[in-house]
Amino acid sequence: LPQMSETELAESIRWEAEQYIPFDIEDVNLDYKILEGSSLSGDGSMDVLLAAAKKEKINDYVNVVSQAGLNTSTVDIASFAMQNAFEANYDFEPEQVVALVDIGAAVSSITVLYGGTSVYWRDINIGGNQYTDSIQKEMNLSGEQAERIKRGEEVEGIPYEQAMPILSAVNDDVASEIQKTLDFFKQISATDQALDRLYLTGGTAQVVHMKESLGERLGTQVELFNPFRKIPPAGKDASPELINEMMPTASVAVGLALRKPGD
Repeated sequence: LPQMSETELAESIRWEAEQYIPFDIEDVNLDYKILEGSSLSGDGSMDVLLAAAKKEKINDYVNVVSQAGLNTSTVDIASFAMQNAFEANYDFEPEQVVALVDIGAAVSSITVLYGGTSVYWRDINIGGNQYTDSIQKEMNLSGEQAERIKRGEEVEGIPYEQAMPILSAVNDDVASEIQKTLDFFKQISATDQALDRLYLTGGTAQVVHMKESLGERLGTQVELFNPFRKIPPAGKDASPELINEMMPTASVAVGLALRKPGD
């Protein structure tokens, strides 16, 4: 947006938001933040981070929390929560480009950070279910058996190596979608800055050879995102085995737990 004071922005943000939100403005909750010193355009304008969520969706979550006997203090967006967890556990270098990829069951979320600032997000309709469905179909297995082979186990005398071509094909699909996201980031940022590192999280992040496949396709270093890297869990039930088991799926939860009302 053109440079303006925070007071002027507060008065105009609703009108500005209507240009970007594909719903009736009365049906969404809005929030925003000026990203200081982060303009990618270099023309003296300012970048404003706009967040919006449908009121109906928020109410669904709030009702679930209420039914659990709790009160909702803060509502956040999953990709931002993941970034909060990342910032608490890892350091940034100036102009470093980092991608956070959360691979869920049906949808994967990609967040691109430039020098520690969020610059682009995208959800892709691909995830763990596609791996399972492909194995189940190609190898004529049950859903439970396909899940086990996906995790690298042997099933009914069938070594997981037999599923490698299937896993590799889906890995290629995931890598292709990530590459499209990174290419678009370069277009909007007008930079040729290469991706420095990619961090994987989510329940499907530990699919056999996924890290290696993505690293080779994207030409970058790929690591599993550890939300407990600098935040060691406390409590008698936090055994090393439990922490290791939770690590791939805990990034969003850790990021939400780091929030404080009003921050």
